[in-house]
Amino acid sequence: VNYVLISYLLAIIIFHSLIIQYYDYKIKNYTKSISKSNNQIKLKNEELQKLGLAITHSLKTPLIITNGFFNKIKKNLINNQNLELNKEYLKVINDSNLLINQYSRGLMAYNSVVTSNDIMVDVEISKVIDEQIKIISARFENANIVNKINKNIKIKSSRLNFQIITQILIENALIYNDSKIPTIIIYDKLDLKKRKVEIFFMDNGVGIADEFKENIFSPFVRINAKKKHNG
Repeated sequence: VNYVLISYLLAIIIFHSLIIQYYDYKIKNYTKSISKSNNQIKLKNEELQKLGLAITHSLKTPLIITNGFFNKIKKNLINNQNLELNKEYLKVINDSNLLINQYSRGLMAYNSVVTSNDIMVDVEISKVIDEQIKIISARFENANIVNKINKNIKIKSSRLNFQIITQILIENALIYNDSKIPTIIIYDKLDLKKRKVEIFFMDNGVGIADEFKENIFSPFVRINAKKKHNG
């Protein structure tokens, strides 16, 4: 019996076995990595779809304002009356266009990063809400929107997402409010020890039932079981 040959063959078999195990290990790791990347891409696509729906909804107000005030300017010019108001109307239209441009740039910026955490910035809550109130008040002229947020409060967030959330909350409170003077009071509760701030939007409409609160930011979902109400 040639023990040297047998030992040599065994060594080759063991070597090949180790190579197979090594590449099997590498393939499994690559598979896990690819699966993880696919999941990240899927999550990002879902986020972008939701953001796209939110931005589409949010663009309605500045577009309505632009069209509405453009028609007012046109009417004033045709009738040669209230011409002094056209300057103010143009300013409102300009503010609306700036908001449209801001949303468009925000969507492109969001699309260029891997996750929403990459675009987190310091957001001055009161300032953003004041900007939204200025735009929304041009559409809902009879509304009373009061901002009681502490002007020194800042949070780390996506400014675009915070703008959209704020706009949706304020607009929905006004659109579905049949009160003579729709009123919204926006205030905060600050916990310095926990470094936490809560933002509240209180209005004189119908409100949101507890069982529907988890769907408050879902598009095209009714958030109250009532079909007819005063707000």
